Amino acid sequence: MQGNTIRHKYVQDHRIYKKKCKIKKDAYCTDIIMQVAAVNAVLNSFNKVLLTEHIKTSVTRNIKEGREETVDDLVNTIQKLMK
Repeated sequence: MQGNTIRHKYVQDHRIYKKKCKIKKDAYCTDIIMQVAAVNAVLNSFNKVLLTEHIKTSVTRNIKEGREETVDDLVNTIQKLMK
């Protein structure tokens, strides 16, 4: 899955780069606002993929190893994402 995550990140980086170019070309303000919203959606999508992989790998392993603080760390991370 790591390859898919890296590929997903590359696609997002490319989309953000294209948005930057459009902004530099003196685009209409509402177009820029919509582009920023699109970038935010892409970043949120990437966060979901990354969080899912984190839970399936690191969090699961740490809990099996008896590291109960892992749950608190995960809860704090999710709370920050939901702000």
